[in-house]
Amino acid sequence: MPRAMGPESVIKEAVHRADGKRNGIWRSGMSKKYLAKMQDGKRWAVEPFFSGLKRTMGSILNSRRSDQMLKEAAFRVLAYALRR
Repeated sequence: MPRAMGPESVIKEAVHRADGKRNGIWRSGMSKKYLAKMQDGKRWAVEPFFSGLKRTMGSILNSRRSDQMLKEAAFRVLAYALRR
């Protein structure tokens, strides 16, 4: 079967254990089946929104407290959504 064209990884894959699982906490979650189930691959739909949001509203929050930061971010997202 021909190999798909694409960059080769320099990092070696973790050694499989005897039971067939992959080593490491995060490595097991990187299987194609798991990522498809979690709909990882929709990043292309989110990135343009955040790019436009940062360009028009700025990327720095003026608030200092975490609850105020959340409110300020929500207002910026609302303002950007209404502006679009």
